[in-house]
Amino acid sequence: MKPIVIIVTASAVLFGGILPGQSDESESTTHNADPFHPKTTVVVTATRSELEIDKSPMSTSVVTLKELEVRPMQTLDQHLALIEGLYIYRTQGPSASDAQASLRGFNGSARTLVLLDGHPVNDAYSSGVNWTGLPVNEVQSVEVARGPFSSLYGGNALGGVIHIMTRPVERRELEVVGEYGTYNTSNYSARYSDRFFQKLGLSLSYQRFQTGGYNSRVTTATPASATSGTLVTGPMPSLTSTGTPAAIIGQGGLNWLNKHSYRLKADYAFTGSTVASLQYIRQDYGYGYTGYRSYLRDANGNTVDGGAFVFNNRGVLQQLSISPTSFLQGPGEQHSHFFSATVQHQFSSVRSLRLDASYYSIPSYQFRSVGTGATEVQGPGTNTDGVRRSYHGHLQYRLSAKANNLTVGAETRHDIAANETFGLGNWLVKESRLNQTFLALGRSINQSAYLQDQIAISDRLSLVAGARYDYWRAYDGQSNSFNANAPLTLYPERSNNRVTAKIALAYNLPRNWNLRFSAGSAFRNPNVFDLYATSVSGSGTIFRSNPALTPEKVSSWEAGARKRFGERTDFDVAYYENYITGLIYRQTDLVADPSGRIRVNINAGGGRTRGLEAAGRQQLLPGLQFRAAYSYTNALITRNAASPATVGKPVTFIPEHMASGQLIGIHAKWTGTLTGRYSAAVFSTDTGVDTTKGVPGGYDPFFVMDSTVGYSINSRWQLFVTSENLLNRRYYLFYLSPGRTICSGIRIRL
Repeated sequence: MKPIVIIVTASAVLFGGILPGQSDESESTTHNADPFHPKTTVVVTATRSELEIDKSPMSTSVVTLKELEVRPMQTLDQHLALIEGLYIYRTQGPSASDAQASLRGFNGSARTLVLLDGHPVNDAYSSGVNWTGLPVNEVQSVEVARGPFSSLYGGNALGGVIHIMTRPVERRELEVVGEYGTYNTSNYSARYSDRFFQKLGLSLSYQRFQTGGYNSRVTTATPASATSGTLVTGPMPSLTSTGTPAAIIGQGGLNWLNKHSYRLKADYAFTGSTVASLQYIRQDYGYGYTGYRSYLRDANGNTVDGGAFVFNNRGVLQQLSISPTSFLQGPGEQHSHFFSATVQHQFSSVRSLRLDASYYSIPSYQFRSVGTGATEVQGPGTNTDGVRRSYHGHLQYRLSAKANNLTVGAETRHDIAANETFGLGNWLVKESRLNQTFLALGRSINQSAYLQDQIAISDRLSLVAGARYDYWRAYDGQSNSFNANAPLTLYPERSNNRVTAKIALAYNLPRNWNLRFSAGSAFRNPNVFDLYATSVSGSGTIFRSNPALTPEKVSSWEAGARKRFGERTDFDVAYYENYITGLIYRQTDLVADPSGRIRVNINAGGGRTRGLEAAGRQQLLPGLQFRAAYSYTNALITRNAASPATVGKPVTFIPEHMASGQLIGIHAKWTGTLTGRYSAAVFSTDTGVDTTKGVPGGYDPFFVMDSTVGYSINSRWQLFVTSENLLNRRYYLFYLSPGRTICSGIRIRL
């Protein structure tokens, strides 16, 4: 009898015979019936051409369809959290609208390029990615290529590339998935696909995700020496993340989210050598908070939420000045349209051409803020609405000749973005618009050409060498705060050009050893948000722009090794170093605001990252496998004349240590996983002064465990249960994390 599979830690593991790092379509056949036997995997992202992952000179991981199904997480970024070198930053569980993925010590979504079927989905404003909006059940596989890839992909690929590939249309199929769980969370999706006349493939899908949310916002106030006020009970003494006194006074309400998306995909085979595909995705979501809760009680036991109050703080009377706005936070919404088209033509077995075009439009990206004097039912506020539009085109020609595989391409991207803020007579009614108080807009265009050659020097030694030229121009930049102190400002046109290059070697030794080395350069131009847009987050943090920013430049090298021990064990290890000049980061202006809520974009003089990544797999028994991963990332500011106190301090929002492990198993109709994941604490201030942990606004280290169980009633019906944060750990990533959650669901394929 085969043992039942149980999972305990995480990297990426696969069910049904496929391991992370493998692709459904590219697996070779095997006579081994073990469902966890690793098979040949072909990846394309790291070189823009097909290459076996075991022979690749690049560090690459793959999450496959089987893995996505055996561990049914609610958002796609959760599936990637087990990959070495990749940090997933999600602050409010499934309700988070600002989740980010960071690779190899480069924080923020702007430094990690995310592709959907070869088309970029980083937005035109801040280069952010709407991870909550990406439909998980449409995904076939995800490739993660780690390390700078500007020589192939341009400026957003400092840390690497995450390439999401959607499911092909192969046959008539109807799939329905439904689940429900903790926090009144429901997730429903349906997908229908069919092929007509052996030429036309069509698929149509819909997903609805909603959650009632949990109390993620723990409300605090700053105590002062008591002068006068109403005596209250209820405040709980606490600290800020920098160690100054604070008092917890209540909760901000349940953070609900409601999202739905539609997707249409079509492909048509004109001939056996020419195929075209089109897709359209529409996404709409809204989020907000239910009624808040104040902990303060007066002498009569009545709840109070506004005024001057005095409380006994460990034997000392202290004063708090609060109002309903201390608890309130406004709602937001986003609407987007994504169009893409691809044509591929195979001239012969050695020559091919690919054309890509896409248009990504976010006609509305809104959030409302609460103004002074507002209450839960009325009062002034502001509404900020953004527009982002991206146009992308790409041409690629490939030629294989004897020992060479040549790739030549050209790419262009045009971004347009604007943000407007208007006063509101009633913060609850977005139509109650008053005078405009802020405007920021700008445009940028990037045009490039690249060349790469993949050379088989011998049966064991291969070389990949490539270079890319980029020309970038930012123009029509302006900002206006509509007052005498900050009138309309028109910014001069900016331009920059850059040549980046990369070379990589792979050497295959006997007994399944693969050694690799790569070195290269990369860059990132500032985006519209960096240059022109000063904004205020819902938590009150002010992000100031800087139109004088210059491009970030990176030089890097990496050495790694892979080894297979028969069919049961393998490991992969890589060491890398990145050297950054002109690093764009948020400097905390403690002079202007000692609480640390003003962050200004600057170019630091320089930074350095040293990192180690390791991943291993051990097949314990037939049907039972263990995988583990570890990442060490030492990212520091090395030069900064504008702020010497930051030199030697860690780059913000990058954990120094991450580790994961996973057990995964299959027995007859059952599947199961048990996963554990650890992340060290991160700093949110460039001076590293936010060292107090376990308090609202802090960033804690954490260890969480997840589990899944699946049962296939037959080939068409499957039941599953997913539990996240099994140990019910509560920690802060600015907001309070969700506790233990359990969701159960059903998948039906007809």
